[in-house]
Amino acid sequence: MNYEEMTLQELELENEKLMEQKEAIREKQKRINEIMTKKMVEAETRKKYKSMSEAEKEALTQIISGAGGIKSKEEMGIL
Repeated sequence: MNYEEMTLQELELENEKLMEQKEAIREKQKRINEIMTKKMVEAETRKKYKSMSEAEKEALTQIISGAGGIKSKEEMGIL
């Protein structure tokens, strides 16, 4: 594609198309970053949990149970 040979209108349309693609890529990157962060936090939490003593695990279970368990994102209105 030779931009020098394009009319102003063609260049404007091409620019619009590229801007739309750029926005779509930004949205995909945002979603990927959200998922990556979630997975990293989950992995770190599992690592911390595995390093806990049985007493600490029991205390954590009691705390979660006493709070009514862990609510899902849907229950909390996040999704």
